[in-house]
Amino acid sequence: MNQQLFNDHITSFDSSLKFVENEINEISKQVSHSEDIIFATSGKMDGYYWLIACTKENLIMIKSDLLQKMKNYTIPYHSIVRVTKKSGVAFSKIEILTAATKRALFAFEFMTHKDVDTLRMIIKEHQNNQAILKMHDNTLPYPQKNEKTFHFHVVGVTGKNNVGDSIQTILQNSGKKYFRKHNLMKYDGLSVQEIKSFGDGVYEFSELYLDGSEILFIEDPNKKSDPYALLVYIKFSKQDSPIHIGSVPSSETKSVHKILTKSKHYAIEGHYVGGNTKMVDYSTDDSPSVVTVAPLDLGVEITLTYKK
Repeated sequence: MNQQLFNDHITSFDSSLKFVENEINEISKQVSHSEDIIFATSGKMDGYYWLIACTKENLIMIKSDLLQKMKNYTIPYHSIVRVTKKSGVAFSKIEILTAATKRALFAFEFMTHKDVDTLRMIIKEHQNNQAILKMHDNTLPYPQKNEKTFHFHVVGVTGKNNVGDSIQTILQNSGKKYFRKHNLMKYDGLSVQEIKSFGDGVYEFSELYLDGSEILFIEDPNKKSDPYALLVYIKFSKQDSPIHIGSVPSSETKSVHKILTKSKHYAIEGHYVGGNTKMVDYSTDDSPSVVTVAPLDLGVEITLTYKK
């Protein structure tokens, strides 16, 4: 297809395309011949108007700056976690949360209500085979005969997540928010004297448990070496955006993927481990013991209970 025919195809959609002439010319270089564009529109983000195009496999977003330098993102539909519409009087805004590593959140403004609805419909339609692995509605009753359990610790929690934020800070702040919401007491609510009597370490967030609605497993879009690679996200309420906190250990990905996709029933539970820990310090035999706080790394242990 020559450039003019391609441009005519892009502009033939019943949508609003504003200030994206250069992007329309550029996108023909980004799309393979096997990827037909099925819809295109435009929206404003970061001070620029972007061309937003849908193929059967990907969502493509492209813009040029004042120096005509192009920037683009190609997001497979299975990497899209959530799409949200915010309606105004004349225009709508769409927010697209993805599991992409370069950028996670795309928020486009000054779009027509119709274009946003069409874009959401196309994304949803092409997510029929999406890679977000959700918990079955028919979860395991407890106790259950012939049930099995599988445990693992989320890896990568001492680094940064896919948008460059410290995962330790995320876990710490999320833990504090969770405890305030549920009126929980840190360190099991134990006094210093009780900790001395207890004689062992007490975690700051020892009572923080997550259920299946608060944990998401998403296939890693960069799973070149491991076809079963899974990212782990948490969210504490329907209003919260899922936050990337690490990954399933590479030695466990195949087993976890099989449980989530092949088991008849399963349940997910997460538990904070480590973090600030109050410990009894027996410095010398002839001095009274004191309680100190050891700043250990926070982690998340996940348990899958399932029945084949």
